[in-house]
Amino acid sequence: MKISWNGFSKKSYQERLDLLKAQALLSPEKQVSLEQDEQMSVTVADQLSENVVGIFSLPYSLVPEVLVNGQEYTVPYVTEEPSVVAAASYASKIIKRAGGFTAQVHERQMIGQVALYQVVEPEQAQEKITSKKTELLDLANQAYPSIVKRGGGARDLHVEQLKGETDFLVVYLHVDTQEAMGANMLNTMLEALKPVLEELSQGQSLMGILSNYATDSLVTASCRIAFRYLSRQKDQGREIAEKLRWLVSLRRLILIEQLPTIKEFLTVLMPF
Repeated sequence: MKISWNGFSKKSYQERLDLLKAQALLSPEKQVSLEQDEQMSVTVADQLSENVVGIFSLPYSLVPEVLVNGQEYTVPYVTEEPSVVAAASYASKIIKRAGGFTAQVHERQMIGQVALYQVVEPEQAQEKITSKKTELLDLANQAYPSIVKRGGGARDLHVEQLKGETDFLVVYLHVDTQEAMGANMLNTMLEALKPVLEELSQGQSLMGILSNYATDSLVTASCRIAFRYLSRQKDQGREIAEKLRWLVSLRRLILIEQLPTIKEFLTVLMPF
C-alpha cells in the first residue's frame, strides 16, 4: 500500500502516531511503546555504561520517502536540530522523484591491528607471521565462534613494518563482521592473537585494537537529479546545480588547505 506523507511535518504529534498505526509501519508492541513514550530505564542504562546517574533524552523524528535501489525507507533521526530533519526530508522527496539513490556495497570488513615493538629481526618475524596466516585466522575465529555461525569471521591477515624513532611491526586482521559494527569482536580476536604473535616475532605487543582504517568497508551511493526537480524554472535549476558543484569544490580546497595544519597539530600533540 502506498503511503502518503504529504503534510507530515504539519501534523500534530498524535496525528503522526495515528498515521504510523494506520499504515502498520510498526509492530503492535513497538507502536504501544511509542504511544506510551517509553524511555530506557535507569536499570538498563546502568548496565550499558559507567557512573550512570540518569537518562538524557533527544527528539526522535522520521525522514520518510528515502528511496534506495528501488526500496523506500522511513529513516529514524535522533537529533535536536530541526533544520537537519527538515533538510533531509526535503532532499529525500526531491531525490525520490528523480529516481532515488543507487547504492552498492563494495566490501564489508573491519580492520584491527596488533602493534609489536622491540622486534630484533623484523624481516624474519614478518615472514614467520605470514607463513602462519591460516593458523592465525583459525585462532581468531575460535575466539569469536558466533560470528562464524552467522557467515562472517576473520578473512585475511597481513603484516607491515613501520619505521621511525621506534620501529613497529604491525599485524592487520581483516574481519567480516556481518551486520555488527565489530569493535568488541575485533578486540576479542586480537587479544587471542597477541600471545602467539609475540612468540612468533620475539617482540612485545603494544596494543591490539580496532583500527581507524575503513578501507575494507566501502559503500557508494549516488543519485542523478534533473534540473526540473531543483526548480520549476530550468535556468534557476541549472544555477542551483552549479552552486552545488562549486560548494563541493570549495570543501575539497578547504580540506587540502587544512591538511598541513592538521599534520602540524598532530605533531605537536604527539612529538614522538
